[in-house]
Amino acid sequence: MKSTKKIIIILLILALISSASLVLTSCKKDEQTPERVFFTTTKTYYVDDLSIMQMGSLPMLVIDTTRSYLRFGADGSFSLRLALSKDGIEMINFMLSSGVVDFEKLDLNYILETYLAAMFPGFNRQDFQGSLRLAYDSMGLRFFGTDTPAGNALLDKLETGDFEGLEVPYPFGIEITSVYRLKTVHSDYSGDWNAIFIGNYDETVTPNPYMIFTIKENEAGVEYVYTILEILNARLTASLRNAEDHA
Repeated sequence: MKSTKKIIIILLILALISSASLVLTSCKKDEQTPERVFFTTTKTYYVDDLSIMQMGSLPMLVIDTTRSYLRFGADGSFSLRLALSKDGIEMINFMLSSGVVDFEKLDLNYILETYLAAMFPGFNRQDFQGSLRLAYDSMGLRFFGTDTPAGNALLDKLETGDFEGLEVPYPFGIEITSVYRLKTVHSDYSGDWNAIFIGNYDETVTPNPYMIFTIKENEAGVEYVYTILEILNARLTASLRNAEDHA
């Protein structure tokens, strides 16, 4: 039962992961970060692993590694997409429809009102669609796969708090868009290392954003990036590879 609850709330935690990365790094979207340095060509890193709190890598059971990626554009644009796999959605929907999940004990209303309200200033479950528009306008975060009858039904369920008959559509996932810049960071302990700073931020207030990707190479010489979101005790790793490599 505990594992079932963990899988059910993965959707919400993925939203928190995405929102944390934007809440902690973004200012107004029209602000400009000085001295930007970008990749000379667009690079796409496909998600290899996502571990969250006490769950470890459990979220990877429902993430499609061929459609989940971090994309850094040659123009300084950044996008992060976490797509749920078809098998993962079928598993979630089976548990939702089979009566395995006790919604009263799970208390999704409490999760939505407490955690999402904390991550999204202005979030209002009674105006869930308006809150989603606010999240996109202010931070570039959106759910994809909700522009269908099944997607609209999901949003209606989340807004009304009536979770009976709740079903996740396919395709479905979370996407955020922002900006990035490359920077060489110096450490007295480890020397210089290559980093990717995500989001606009006020350098007069803080010298660094709260979300920074580190660029590395594995033993096979494949380039990868990773970040640690301490606020959620989460680690995200993605490598520069073909999507089919993990199909």
